Amino acid sequence: MTMIYFASHRKPAWSRSRKITVVTLVLAVVVTVIHLVWPRLSTELVTGFVAPYWRAEFALKSGSLRPTDMLLFENQELKRLLADYEARMESVRFVERENETLKNLFGRASTTDRIVVAVLKRPPLNPYDELIVDGGRDYGFSTTSLVFGAGGVPLGRVFEVMARTSKVRLFSSAGETNEVFIGSENIPARAIGRGGGQYEVELPRNIKVSVDDSAELAEISGPPFARVTKLMSDPASTFQTVLLSSPINIYNLRWVLIGKGE
Repeated sequence: MTMIYFASHRKPAWSRSRKITVVTLVLAVVVTVIHLVWPRLSTELVTGFVAPYWRAEFALKSGSLRPTDMLLFENQELKRLLADYEARMESVRFVERENETLKNLFGRASTTDRIVVAVLKRPPLNPYDELIVDGGRDYGFSTTSLVFGAGGVPLGRVFEVMARTSKVRLFSSAGETNEVFIGSENIPARAIGRGGGQYEVELPRNIKVSVDDSAELAEISGPPFARVTKLMSDPASTFQTVLLSSPINIYNLRWVLIGKGE
């Protein structure tokens, strides 16, 4: 039998290894040369090659590859939590303000026979600058009882007393007239209520008053019940109109001090 042998065309392993080594060395030399000659270019090439893998890793860790619906739901939930947090903070601030007001009122009440009571109804829910307060005959109030705000600022007087509630008419009620002294010179005048804690006074033009001058009630000694906010005059008139405003916002009143038959 005749045996036929075919020549092997496979190159020896040492030859392939040598080629791989040469190619590797050539690449290393090329990369080194590029890095030395154009360092920025080599950095950009490496970064451009690796960046997609970095982005994929970041997306996996941050969860940005999750379904869109899930991301939208989480976004809405975060917004809801933020709104809830802001509401809670506003409640805390409200309680702090309320606490400060009460401390002020109780401090004043402790040195007088006045009683701190809650305001149940106030403008604009109650018209004509009137209040309904949580105290009446049970507290000894009468139609001679005066009403004060924080800092002892005079606000009005009780005009109707019931068993456990009372009605208060503020000095600024439309048409109410009160004798006052304005400014450091104690200029006598008559303040007419305009509603909303506002007053109007008419004075001769030659009498000098200024914005921020205080106004005190003639019948009540204590802190000013209002301040000058605006001056208006007509060259054809011998009078000027002086507008006054209470330092207390009657639309935010929650507590007042009421004396027993002052």
